[in-house]
Amino acid sequence: MKQYKTLLIDLDDTILDFGASERYAIIKLMEFYGISVTDENIELYHSINLRYWKDLEKGLVQREELILLRFIEFFSKFNKTISLEEAKIVNDKYFAFLSSVVFLIPESDKVLKKLKEKYQICLITNGVKRVQEGRLKLIGDLVNVFDKIFISEEIKYTKPDVNFSAHVLKELGKN
Repeated sequence: MKQYKTLLIDLDDTILDFGASERYAIIKLMEFYGISVTDENIELYHSINLRYWKDLEKGLVQREELILLRFIEFFSKFNKTISLEEAKIVNDKYFAFLSSVVFLIPESDKVLKKLKEKYQICLITNGVKRVQEGRLKLIGDLVNVFDKIFISEEIKYTKPDVNFSAHVLKELGKN
C-alpha cells in the first residue's frame, strides 16, 4: 500500500468557515452603503458571487472581472448604478472586511496539528492573495503547520485547472 507523505488541504470550508466570513463582510458592506441587511439580500449577494466564481473556474471570466462585476450586478439590484472605478472602491472595502475576520471550523486546528506529526501539509486556495494572506495572519501560530502555501492568484491558475495541480506538484518535486 502506498504511503502518502504530503497532504494538500484547501483553506476555505476545510479550515476556515468562508461562509461565515463572507456573511460578516457583506453585512458590513451593506451597512456601509446603506443597503438593507436582510437574509434575502445576503443570499442575493452570495448567489451572484458564487456564480462568478464558478464562471472563473470554467474560464468564462477573469479574476479582475469577477471582483468588479459581482458588485456592479449586486448594486444594480438596488437601483444603484456603479462604475468600474466605483466597483473597485466597493471591492476594496469588501476585501478589508473579509480579511479582518476568521471563523475556524471547529476542531480543524487540532486535526491539522495531529496530521502535521505525520505529513507534510500544504495549503491550497483559490482565494484572492491579499484576502487570504490577511486571514492567514489572523490564525496565528496555526499557519506554521503549513509547509507551503499555494494561492491561485499567484499561480495564475485556479483549482480545478490541471495547470494549478501541475504547478503545485512541480513545486513539491512530485512531477
